[in-house]
Amino acid sequence: MAVANAEVEVLIVGGGPVGLTARALLERWGVRVLLVEKHAELSPFPRSRLVNVRSMEICRQLGLADRIAAKAFGPEYGRVRFRDTLHDRGFATAAMVGVDAPVPESPVIGVVTSQDRLEPTLLAAADTEVRFGFELVGLAELCDGDTDYVPTAEPGHRMPHFWLAPGRSTLDALGAWFTLLTPDPTHWAQHTDARWPLRVETLPKEHADLCGIHPQGALLIRPDGHIGARWQDRPSTDGTLHQALASITCSAPS
Repeated sequence: MAVANAEVEVLIVGGGPVGLTARALLERWGVRVLLVEKHAELSPFPRSRLVNVRSMEICRQLGLADRIAAKAFGPEYGRVRFRDTLHDRGFATAAMVGVDAPVPESPVIGVVTSQDRLEPTLLAAADTEVRFGFELVGLAELCDGDTDYVPTAEPGHRMPHFWLAPGRSTLDALGAWFTLLTPDPTHWAQHTDARWPLRVETLPKEHADLCGIHPQGALLIRPDGHIGARWQDRPSTDGTLHQALASITCSAPS
């Protein structure tokens, strides 16, 4: 379903306890926020059953601790039981830390509650918009002014994001080893061997120009997506590529 544009600073995807808590906190801090949840309503199922001490401290900051505790189960339900199998009788039991009694490090106590009891309280804690029945299916970043993406091909920087072919970008070209982007793949492919199993990809001329390399130049991309070396033109010696790989990997050149 199409949604009219919403001018917000933060989009929260998912209306569970974490998303609803983030919405309440952001509203308190004056941040414009929109929460979308693909289901038509809050969860009708119990699911999670514990709000631990640290989470209750956050709820206390929002003024919700007493309301959550009032709807919680008794602390006797917050126990861990030990048994060899689900069929066997339990041979030991222990209370959950911070639920049956306070801990000295915190002013609040954890509670045993279920998600269907907790979420309505969190939802009512803020007035910012919530859209139920809306699923996020994709993101598109629109840049203008000083936020325009300016690619750089300087060694040490993140590899530029370019389309190498329809449906295939520089991100798809990354492998477990090094990748070489070049307008002249035939020449550079001759320098791959078992020790240096380079993936050689064709870099379209228009992108090569933006990267400041000539038709026979190349970019050496590390497995982490950063530029390891750049040659504006074909190196004067055949061993230049292997020397660069040896330097980056701290190994002896062949």
